[in-house]
Formats: sequence, structure tokens, C-alpha cells
Amino acid sequence: MAELKSGRLEWSPVHKSEKFWYENAVKFTDNNYEMLKMLVRLVELGTDSLTLSVTVHDIGEFVRHYPRGKQIIEKLMYRSSSLFTIIVS
Repeated sequence: MAELKSGRLEWSPVHKSEKFWYENAVKFTDNNYEMLKMLVRLVELGTDSLTLSVTVHDIGEFVRHYPRGKQIIEKLMYRSSSLFTIIVS
């Protein structure tokens, strides 16, 4: 969460861990989707390429591991529909 709040994401083992996403995808829906909203905001801001790469990957992992993940992300990314299409395709 601290990394996400900093606005700069870097590749670390947790981002690519199947176990992490299996066990924690549901936590991204806590507090009215707070962490997902932060990820979507990072995509919309398009900060640096590394952060964007990790962010898009994390959103994709959430979609893959959470039963209604695609619908939730679609709702959160309504302003960025072309980005949504790229991420979940």
C-alpha cells in the first residue's frame, strides 16, 4: 500500500506472485475500491513508463483473479475506455 500511495511502482516479486494475487485480489475492493482507484489514477496520469507498466500488469492480475474484476475495472475506468480495452484485452 505504501508503494501505491507513493505514486511510483517498481517490479518486485509481489507484483508477479501468483500466490499474492490469489490471496489478496479481494483486498483491492476494500474501502470502496481505494487501491483500485489509485491504480486507475496512475494509469490516467501516465506518469513514468515503469510505473505505468507495473500498474497495467497489476490491474490485469486483479481482473484475472477476482470474479467480477473486469466489470469493476470497467466501471472505474469509464473515462479511459480506450485504456481499459488495452488493459483487459
